[in-house]
Amino acid sequence: MNRAPALTEGLGILELVAHSSDPVPFETIVSNASMSRSSCARLVKVLLNCGHIAQPGSGQGYVPGIRLFSIAHSCQGRSSALQQMNMLMRSAAEDTGTSVQYAILDRSRGRVVVVARQECEDSLHTAGPGTDITSYAHRHALCKAILAFCDPAVMSSVMDQCRPVRKTENTIMPGSGFDACLENVRKRKYAEDREESSAHVFRVAVPVFDLDDNISAAVCSAWFAAEFDKSRAAALLEILEEIRSAATLLFFRKEDHE
Repeated sequence: MNRAPALTEGLGILELVAHSSDPVPFETIVSNASMSRSSCARLVKVLLNCGHIAQPGSGQGYVPGIRLFSIAHSCQGRSSALQQMNMLMRSAAEDTGTSVQYAILDRSRGRVVVVARQECEDSLHTAGPGTDITSYAHRHALCKAILAFCDPAVMSSVMDQCRPVRKTENTIMPGSGFDACLENVRKRKYAEDREESSAHVFRVAVPVFDLDDNISAAVCSAWFAAEFDKSRAAALLEILEEIRSAATLLFFRKEDHE
């Protein structure tokens, strides 16, 4: 249960603004929030007054403010883990000709968010950093790899935001079929997307757990092909296992856990 909704939404606004290369309109902020329009307006005003966000001109949307830049600068020395992760993902993307994505489970909002992506020059362009993919939870391998290991309350929260729109004849819809799919993920310890998101798009993903064995994130490889290649998928899973092991060491070190 979220006991600090304003804090959670405020952090969400900061993340949205920080990830955007263009000013973020107020309407975009409202559409990404789970609070009323008036509450969003009050929260935006607070963030403006505090200097965490700024408005370059009337009606031009919102950009990172000086205080947000100050926070980012203070964290630069501690960002080596993410830099190392991105290097591993870039190497994997270039070696395999795929797009490699890392997504986290945001329990406070019940969402799955892509926080890092690397791709080679000719790989499939997919969801980028900052992208909330919760709406497509029933057909995205990253979401399946996370949802299969969530507690019922978190899974329910994510699926409540899911838009079960059939995109291909292979999409597994929410219900008994999707429940069976997640059970299969739990048994195999990896998830697949065989043209469930769109034709000729394939994904494999593995879950990432913290030191207490709680689901925290997932990493996937996405590619475009005429048909699903089992041998390629198996080879990609081996690489994703290496990235998963690295993520555990980088983000869940014992000294950070104690």
